[in-house]
Amino acid sequence: MYAVTGPDISGWQPHYDLAQVAAAGHKFIGIKATEGLSTSRLFGAQWDAAKSTPLLQFAYAFVRWDR
Repeated sequence: MYAVTGPDISGWQPHYDLAQVAAAGHKFIGIKATEGLSTSRLFGAQWDAAKSTPLLQFAYAFVRWDR
């Protein structure tokens, strides 16, 4: 396992417990912002929720070459 770990989440995980992620020792959280031409419907809420944790957060774009 790597020394620094963290999951990524998207709109498919609407009830992800970020406090539990931090308590488990993870250091970061990746949050999907876009997929193809669409914006994740939960990105804003997930981004704001991550601010209340000690996790480093980053947004990512999921590229869809077919769209």
